Amino acid sequence: MLTVVFSACTLAVFALGGAGGQDGHPGGADRANWVSPNAVTPLGQITMGMASAGAGVVDPEDACLAPECPSCLESWGPAAGSTLRTADVPGFWHAVIKVVRGYVSHAVSRRPVNGAASVSFWDGGTRVIASGAHVGDLFGFGVAVHGDLGLISAYGCDSASGVVYLTELATGAELGMLQPNDPGPLKGFGFDVALSDTLIAVGAAADNQLITHGGSAYVFDRATGIQVCKLLPKDPFYDARFGNAIGISNDIVLVGAKFDRSHRGAAYVFDALSGSQLQKLTASDGSTAGDGDWFGEWVAIDGEALIVGAHRNDDGLPWDSDCESGSAYLFKRNPLTGIWTETFKLTDPQGNCGDRLGRSVDICGGKAVVGAEGVDGKGAAFVVDVSTGALLHMLTADNSAAGDGFGFSVGIAANSVIVGAPFHNGGQGAAYRFDLASGEMIQFIAAPAGTASDTNLGVNVAITKNGRRGIVGGWRDDPFGITQAGSAYVFNTIP
Repeated sequence: MLTVVFSACTLAVFALGGAGGQDGHPGGADRANWVSPNAVTPLGQITMGMASAGAGVVDPEDACLAPECPSCLESWGPAAGSTLRTADVPGFWHAVIKVVRGYVSHAVSRRPVNGAASVSFWDGGTRVIASGAHVGDLFGFGVAVHGDLGLISAYGCDSASGVVYLTELATGAELGMLQPNDPGPLKGFGFDVALSDTLIAVGAAADNQLITHGGSAYVFDRATGIQVCKLLPKDPFYDARFGNAIGISNDIVLVGAKFDRSHRGAAYVFDALSGSQLQKLTASDGSTAGDGDWFGEWVAIDGEALIVGAHRNDDGLPWDSDCESGSAYLFKRNPLTGIWTETFKLTDPQGNCGDRLGRSVDICGGKAVVGAEGVDGKGAAFVVDVSTGALLHMLTADNSAAGDGFGFSVGIAANSVIVGAPFHNGGQGAAYRFDLASGEMIQFIAAPAGTASDTNLGVNVAITKNGRRGIVGGWRDDPFGITQAGSAYVFNTIP
């Protein structure tokens, strides 16, 4: 497996000179706030002997509604960014290789081709770690992807001042490192991250600018790294943790504040370019009973629809204010007024205390996925139709065990769902990919050999909207023997 080492997280942000970036990536004068990355040496130039037959599959444009592109085939070349595989031999395996600018980046995965439906066990990908790492950097806690780029945060870095890295998904190469204009200790910059075509959004849930641990969020230009604006709520509240969750779609940013108003929780909608607060969202039946609902612990937005998790909500179980059956709330935007209105409350189909439905959420192309890490003690994830609220699939892992936390994190694409289980195998962690149409598991992403026993791989997951690439965070990994410095794993998928 390829290992990529990122820059030390304690570097200060400075202007870059030099040549511009490639393939639309930031570079030169257009990369003013990105810290210079380390070079990455490709594993080796591709040769004809590495794949005797096969064709490259070109990724379709990253979009929730983008279908698979089986007709997008190229003859042997190979083209940069294509996926190649050897000829299928019934009953055997074929190798899948990612090509980046004429070089083999890494083996992606293997899959039996005997005609039977089967799971692809991930044995490649790129392990991403940071050089100059320190104890408690927590690199890999926050991850996000969009198109061919990804974000990985280390919110514990530099006394919890925090930094965010931009990475190329095809290679795992670092493209730059980002910090806010007002860095400071214990800010928690990078607690959550989000990425769009043109913008980057970053939560800083422990920021004290307005009130102790009131929190904040930042918006940056993706091409230049320049800070566009800092987001602050109009009604700051002590320990609200505004910025603990963040999502972005076009020029709208959604920010969670799970402890707002004595842990009842809230989510805020902002204009990403002006920094103006457009609306504050709360649950129609929100409560502060027990330890509250934690509405806003996880948020996601896609166009005119958004979803907010509230895993401590006790809907339908009023006898126990600390039951934590959990809920999630869907909202729809009126295109004429711009107002977001709650459309559905999604409750636990199992109806059990401790299921914690809403622990994680994501939304894409008319479908949403909601994690429930406590179902049957092992965890589950539920796929629902956004327009009707109807349950489409209940996802579980065949190899899960009690306490795995399956559903602690989730991501959804046009064709698949990824679910994190950070406590699998005693805390080493894992992630699973499912086919969206059938609900069948198609890929298992386990922690590679050498990963710390308490890495918590899968604490956060992200998958591109076309389902081709993603990142799995392992915030408690111990690279170089440094406790909880953290790591992340960039992976590619096959249909």
